[in-house]
Amino acid sequence: MKKTFVAIILVSFVLNLVWENLEAPLYQSYQGFWSHFPLCLLGTFGDVAAIVIGYIVVGLVRKRANWLSNLKFGSLAVFFLFELVLAYLVEWYALSQKFWIYTSSMPDLFSTRIGLLPLLQLGVIGITSVFIVKIGFKRILDYL
Repeated sequence: MKKTFVAIILVSFVLNLVWENLEAPLYQSYQGFWSHFPLCLLGTFGDVAAIVIGYIVVGLVRKRANWLSNLKFGSLAVFFLFELVLAYLVEWYALSQKFWIYTSSMPDLFSTRIGLLPLLQLGVIGITSVFIVKIGFKRILDYL
């Protein structure tokens, strides 16, 4: 169980850091990779926390902490939906408080102000992280 958590954290950290940096030019405050990197790094820690919380929520729903060992479609659906709702709430709040502003290049959700890429980020990276860990990233940790 502990190795699963560590693996989820490590995999989702790397994937979120890449996503954040690729997405960064779609924000008005973007001035270049190195000047924006600290913000992307900070955002990555929040993204990882959201994915870990989603993993815990599914464990509570399934009444099984290590639900990844017996992966079911319903667990993935709950996980993905939880991450989508959480991302929507974070984006809505951040935009309403003007924590960040998108450029006109950011695709949005059905002509709302919510950016499509940040909305999908937690769900897509969360599911991808789960599959990478399930396929065998934990085996690497066994050697450490």
